[in-house]
Amino acid sequence: MIASDVKPTTLTFKLILERWDSPTKNMDFRYPRVRAERVLEAERVLERMEQMHTSGKINDSPTTKLFNIVLSCWCTSNIQKKGLRARKLLELMKQLHVAGNPYIEPDFHSYSLVINSCLAGPFHSLSVGDRRNTFQVVMKTFQEMSLSENIQPNSITYRNVLKACKLLLPDGAEQQHHSNAVFQHCCRIGVVDDVVLDGFRFAADPKLFEEVAGSAESRDIPYQWRKNVPVNNLLN
Repeated sequence: MIASDVKPTTLTFKLILERWDSPTKNMDFRYPRVRAERVLEAERVLERMEQMHTSGKINDSPTTKLFNIVLSCWCTSNIQKKGLRARKLLELMKQLHVAGNPYIEPDFHSYSLVINSCLAGPFHSLSVGDRRNTFQVVMKTFQEMSLSENIQPNSITYRNVLKACKLLLPDGAEQQHHSNAVFQHCCRIGVVDDVVLDGFRFAADPKLFEEVAGSAESRDIPYQWRKNVPVNNLLN
């Protein structure tokens, strides 16, 4: 028998949440309805932990790590509009931190998971409006990272934002405008490496890519475009 004064801890909730984030062969996640139930249940577990902590029933607070586990659940789900749901969870993290909880503060992984959730698909069933709303989530999340003192985008982030331009916006001038704007931003701050260049190659039509970056086969990156790229990126 478990003593009545034994209280669940952060580890307890972590083990529960990781069961949804790491499906076993006994969990069939091929069907969106089942996946939806499990991801929403993971959110309810996190919400219950916060309520228990606030009411004094348990000592441990939810943490950034636990929120990131649930964000990862959203990212790997088959739910439509999951990028919007992930963004909503990120907003809750920010609110709890501002309210004075030192254990919950969005980190690089949190922001990256929101962007990844927007790009994970499926896209075929999303309306043009839903895709545009998802794109706005990507841009808002990216802009917050760029303006943060502690969280900065990396090459993968820039590549994913460029992918979002291609995957979430209709073909045409608007799509190419945003693709070019993101790449020009990377050029101005000197963070263009092969990963970023490949992202632009994916997002831009051949004419735009050639006008801005040279031939599609070119791997030469001007020094001003790459002056702030970490050395390890250049060596890879």
